[in-house]
Amino acid sequence: MATAQITTNFLAGDTYQTTDLQNQFAAINSDGVVNVAGGNLAISISGNSLMLTIAAGSCFRNGLFLINSSIITNNNGYQITANTSGYNRIDVVYADLDANTISIVEGQATGTPTVPALPVGNTLALAHVAVGNGVNALIAANITDVRVNASMVSNITDFARSSNLALLNGYQKLPGGLILQWGTGTANASSTTAVVFSFAFPTACINVVCSPAAGNTNASLGVQAIGAASWQCNNLDTSNRNLYYQAVGY
Repeated sequence: MATAQITTNFLAGDTYQTTDLQNQFAAINSDGVVNVAGGNLAISISGNSLMLTIAAGSCFRNGLFLINSSIITNNNGYQITANTSGYNRIDVVYADLDANTISIVEGQATGTPTVPALPVGNTLALAHVAVGNGVNALIAANITDVRVNASMVSNITDFARSSNLALLNGYQKLPGGLILQWGTGTANASSTTAVVFSFAFPTACINVVCSPAAGNTNASLGVQAIGAASWQCNNLDTSNRNLYYQAVGY
C-alpha cells in the first residue's frame, strides 16, 4: 500500500502515514467479509456460461478495507477461462486489497487438482471454482464458498456480550480488561455480612462503594473487606439494611 502522507483532522490536522490508519483498523477488525450470512461478496454463476457474478459487499485484510458497492456481472469481465487441457482444475476468486480489486487466479490442470496459492500480499479468498475439462457452462455445485466473517476483536465485542445490563445485578466488561459491576444486598444487623458478586472477578476486585437502598437512608454501612467473589459489609445499625453497591475489578 502507498505510504504517501495524508492530512486528517484526528489530532488538529496532524499528518499521518496511511499505515497508521491501517494499523488502527487491524487492531479492531479481524480479516474477512463483512456479513457473510447477508450474502456480501458471494460468488455465483451468471447464466449458462463460464461467467461469474460477484455480489456487493466489503471485506477487511490486515486493516485494509475493500468495498464493492454494486453487483458485478459478466459484462465486467469476470469469466473463468475455458479448460481444454484434458484435466480438471480449480480456480480461486479473491479480493486483492492492495490493488482494491477482485480477481481470479487460475489453478493447474492435473489428474488431482489442488487449490492454487493466492498472490503474495493482502489477499482474501472468496470462492473456489471447479473447472472441468471441456466444460462450457458452470453450475452452482462447481462453486465452493470460502468466505469467512470479519468481526471486531474480543475486547471490543465485550460491550455486546455483557450480562444483565438492565437488571439490578449486572456487569460490564471494558476494553483493556476492567470490569464494572453493580448489585444489591442485605447487611445483617450489628454485624459484618458477606455480599456475593453476581459475577466473580477473574483476578481481583480493587474497589467497592456501597450505599443504603431506598427506605434505608439512615443506615450506617461500610466496606470491611474485598475479595474477587464477594465483599464484606459492616452494618453498625441494630436492624437489617438493604443496600446498593458498585465495584471495579479485572
